[in-house]
Amino acid sequence: MSSNIARMLRQLSKDELLVLAKQKKARIKPNVSKPKLAELLEPYVTQSEIQRLFNGGSTGIRAVIAGAAFEKKSMVYFTRRGFDCKLNYVKIKGMEFDIVGEKTTGTVFKKTHYIIAECKNKPKVIMQDFDKFLGKYIHFVRKYKLDEDRCQGFMITSGIFDPMVKSAVRTHPEITLHRIIN
Repeated sequence: MSSNIARMLRQLSKDELLVLAKQKKARIKPNVSKPKLAELLEPYVTQSEIQRLFNGGSTGIRAVIAGAAFEKKSMVYFTRRGFDCKLNYVKIKGMEFDIVGEKTTGTVFKKTHYIIAECKNKPKVIMQDFDKFLGKYIHFVRKYKLDEDRCQGFMITSGIFDPMVKSAVRTHPEITLHRIIN
């Protein structure tokens, strides 16, 4: 199980895998483990069928509204972890960050930790999305003279990550991929 389809199936929740199985008219018991379910589906599912699970692809005002709602939902994720967050942060000319958060720790020797998040409310995050975010992250870290221990980048999606993105992030420990089910 090492194909691109398998890598995409592993990103899905068990409920999403069961929906795919139902679409394929497979009779699978609900108590089957997630890895086994992904393994069973892999030969029969295409990338486009996986992407159709997500409500992406809207355009115009609907896409803008859905994107704003997803950013707010993502911001809640960081707020619950103690970060003071701002949406659509534009302090660097020509760059907009979906979410920038900061959290100060320590009593005597205080340290401020930052998160920068890019939210993608679309079925599949591709390498171009990752490269653009990585460039913005590096620019932010250099502009504010931060060390990478105090600044973490997050790429958040409601869909799935392309296998190339999953591979590329291994060489960038300062970036975390995260999926929030919409």
